[in-house]
Amino acid sequence: MLYIAYLYGFDLFKPLHSYWTFERFIKNTPNQYFSNIMQNLVLLVKDLGFIDNSFVSADATPVFANTKFNNPKSFTDITCHFCFSNQ
Repeated sequence: MLYIAYLYGFDLFKPLHSYWTFERFIKNTPNQYFSNIMQNLVLLVKDLGFIDNSFVSADATPVFANTKFNNPKSFTDITCHFCFSNQ
């Protein structure tokens, strides 16, 4: 988990935010905000030459997942598997 936090730019010498802080942030932030960030990042890496837009690909392969863990309404019913503990 610390490696992921490092990749996302967190200072590993400070306490990490709780899972619920991130969940609340995602829930209270409009999706359009994240869509704009993603669009700007794709345009940036395109301008830097890391990718090009010479083709478009779409994948319609179904991905089977335990989606109940993606439903915020079920968070109260499950144990948080992504939480950090001091053990």
